[in-house]
Amino acid sequence: MNNQKRKDRQTDVNLQTLIIDTALSLAGEVGWANVTLQKIGRETDLPEQEVKAIFPSEWNILEAFRTRTDLQIADRQTPNWSEGAPKERLFEVLMERIDVIEPWKPGLASVASYGIKQPIQGFKLCVGLNKSMATMLDYAQIRRGTARVPWQAHGLTAIYLLVLRRWFSDDSDDLGPTMAELNEKLIEADRFLARVCGSTK
Repeated sequence: MNNQKRKDRQTDVNLQTLIIDTALSLAGEVGWANVTLQKIGRETDLPEQEVKAIFPSEWNILEAFRTRTDLQIADRQTPNWSEGAPKERLFEVLMERIDVIEPWKPGLASVASYGIKQPIQGFKLCVGLNKSMATMLDYAQIRRGTARVPWQAHGLTAIYLLVLRRWFSDDSDDLGPTMAELNEKLIEADRFLARVCGSTK
């Protein structure tokens, strides 16, 4: 790859980052339902058509944010994610995810509220989040061999959504209530699996 191509690629990445961050900042200010490509263009001083060329719709922006978050978490992997009990590993990974998305908390709260009011969009959000939760399971080195089954990701998605609901109202500096919620839900899931597995023996 020559220098010009590298510069062009970096420019594309920078524009994507600018648009994603602006969209979520706007969501926190005016509500996700009121975020449009036109408004994003005005905020970023980009022509609407240029914004649309990068992200054809607001939905594409949310998907890009989700996948970007997955990649950012991959860059933060630590030995703790491969040591200890599965519950502890998942706790570390999911709290890392919350730390990554912290700057866009108001905007994400608005997106979540929009998803509840618009079931079809909410379903699409859950489908996308389910893909990310499958990735989180991989990061925690839990989905391996015959254990790679869809219900693991579905269950973790449900847990994560409950934790997000708590996080949206958690104003503490140390996120103690959010961590307590996550720990409690993971313990409940662990107990449920123990009962199910025990009953099949």
